[in-house]
Amino acid sequence: MRNAILSAIFEQMADIMEILGEDPFRINSYRKVSRTLSELPADVGALLEDGRLARTPGIGKSSLAKIRE
Repeated sequence: MRNAILSAIFEQMADIMEILGEDPFRINSYRKVSRTLSELPADVGALLEDGRLARTPGIGKSSLAKIRE
């Protein structure tokens, strides 16, 4: 459930950045994080706790910090 919620939040942030005319690279990065979160095989909380989320392709340091928030 948390995966879907976080995925939706990242997608909404990308939509808002697109409306505001932000950097397309950042927008695409947020959309990639959204897709990655929605496709995770386990709960994001468990992956964050054991360090596997930090090693997940598509999740960078900046995104990881936002997820921790």
